[in-house]
Amino acid sequence: MRRLYSFFPYPIETNEIEHERMLECRGLRGFRHDRRIIDEMKISKSSGVVDVFEHLSPCVDTDHGMEFLMDLMRTKGATLVADTIYGDLLEQEEKLLTKYQADILVNATGLSSRELAHDPTLSSARGAVLRVINDGTDFERISHAIVVATDIPDNYNLIFIVPRNDDTLVLGAITELDEWQTDLTVNSPIVQKMRQQCDDFVPALKKARLDPDYPLAQGLRPLRKEEVRVEREQRKHGSKASRIVHVYGHSVAGWTLAFGTAAECVRLVEQVAKSELRPRL
Repeated sequence: MRRLYSFFPYPIETNEIEHERMLECRGLRGFRHDRRIIDEMKISKSSGVVDVFEHLSPCVDTDHGMEFLMDLMRTKGATLVADTIYGDLLEQEEKLLTKYQADILVNATGLSSRELAHDPTLSSARGAVLRVINDGTDFERISHAIVVATDIPDNYNLIFIVPRNDDTLVLGAITELDEWQTDLTVNSPIVQKMRQQCDDFVPALKKARLDPDYPLAQGLRPLRKEEVRVEREQRKHGSKASRIVHVYGHSVAGWTLAFGTAAECVRLVEQVAKSELRPRL
């Protein structure tokens, strides 16, 4: 658990969505809505922020989180197989069920679902963050998380300063819609602008050294025009229902939505199993 500070460049009550989110957080441990926090944390007046609230929040080290989940799957008897599949899953459903000796297919292929699920509403949202050394050598170690909302509608870029582990601090964040290449570098103008925004908000970060082994993390997130897709394949083989369950399109909220969407996926898989599979003798 880490203390999370959410800053805003406008009075939070003037933004209905953010105000509602804050009200939902009032029951969390350590909640406090007090504009004096801006001065207490010595945030520059030039930052433009005028409102803030804080609370304790879970903070996932995603590198270790993925390792944990992979190990958990193995301990539960899962076999991990690397393979490449092209084309519409529906058209090769029976072939894949036979190949992998499976009863049900769960499609969690992210951006590849544009092809595999025949979903043209899926597009890429390129994301990137910088990683700097946070061991207390160059500046006082930061142990809390900071998020600064934008005042530009539909702008996914924000100031994002979050400890990844004891010695690494993540600075961000960039989200570029309809970008399909991972060719950013630490010298890319948009990355330098991102770094400058973080340095301006927390001046001590101007002394921060980039992680020499992994300075820039970037990737392509699956963004749907509607919402995350967690549902059974609606198309059929004639009159026969498909045994494909889809779960993709989480965009920037992958870890936030992971557990809820996984639970819904399990419910759908169990539903398919009850309705389509005959008991094995």
